[in-house]
Amino acid sequence: QMYEYMKETGLPLTTCERDELLSHFSVHFSPIYYILLPIYMIFPTPVTLLMCQAAVIASGLIPLYLLCRKYKLLPSMSNGCFFFFHENKFLAPLVLWLAYALEKNKWIPVIVCALLVMSVKEDAPVYVAVLGLYFLLSKRSPKKGIVIMILAIIYFFTATYCINKFGSGTLNDRFNNFFYDGSDSFLTIIKAVIMNP
Repeated sequence: QMYEYMKETGLPLTTCERDELLSHFSVHFSPIYYILLPIYMIFPTPVTLLMCQAAVIASGLIPLYLLCRKYKLLPSMSNGCFFFFHENKFLAPLVLWLAYALEKNKWIPVIVCALLVMSVKEDAPVYVAVLGLYFLLSKRSPKKGIVIMILAIIYFFTATYCINKFGSGTLNDRFNNFFYDGSDSFLTIIKAVIMNP
């Protein structure tokens, strides 16, 4: 339904999120969906979306294999295509591509992969920030670590602001165990993680 609306109007409208017609961006900030729109426009069927999702998930095997080969690890990845279409399915492969880009130490792939990860969902920049923190603290690529951390923080607060201002608000109740002071602010979550990891 959402892709049909995107094809006809350019807007990610759906009734599946909250039992009323609204933009998917009212619930989650997921511009990643637009990457598949040109393919859907050529082959407008739900099967296209499921096949594209499977291809995206399968692409994660490439950086996973390359990273595992370098560090002599055993890879394992499954379950991404067993049921419905969802933006979260993009996270694992894109985070792996970002990790691989950071490992190869190339600016353009790092920025592109970081932006792709962040475009999955409003809270996806957390993955980017954690990878940035790792590359900063490990001194493997401190400059890139700082840049993608700053980019992730800016994107996170921009995306959550947009959902809170123009959408139905972020689903902060997922993080109730971090709200120790009675607030429901993402700043409280950050403070809780730093003060009591």
